[in-house]
Amino acid sequence: MTASSTQPHELGHRLSGKLGPLKPKLRGWLHAGTFPLATAAGIVLICLAPGASARWAAA
Repeated sequence: MTASSTQPHELGHRLSGKLGPLKPKLRGWLHAGTFPLATAAGIVLICLAPGASARWAAA
């Protein structure tokens, strides 16, 4: 390698300094959207569980 070639870690440091911190665009919205689905699925599992011990396990 020549003296003018850039090492990968050096390039990463330079790019991170120029880009700044990245913030996810869908931050929290995926969780907010899937929470009702997970709650409904939990209720269905509890209702369809055969027997009391299975219902306690599903709850």
